[in-house]
Amino acid sequence: ADYVRDITKLRSIANDCHQRGFSLSLDDVLSPDGLPALLADIRPAIVKLDGKLGMAFMDVKRQGPVLEIIRIAHQAGALVLA
Repeated sequence: ADYVRDITKLRSIANDCHQRGFSLSLDDVLSPDGLPALLADIRPAIVKLDGKLGMAFMDVKRQGPVLEIIRIAHQAGALVLA
């Protein structure tokens, strides 16, 4: 829910891109909140992590959200880029 203001418009654009044979990426993902629904709506091939998460991943105590994003993306069939 935090990612997109107009999910209907984004879904329409994503569907059009898929119909034309394009792969999509979801950029600057910062939180796992709302991610499963968003991935189901736009079906990206790639999920790109926000740059701020690089430092969080280096801290074992702050890895949880990063690992959750990766798990959710992989479950949806998307590759994850950092």
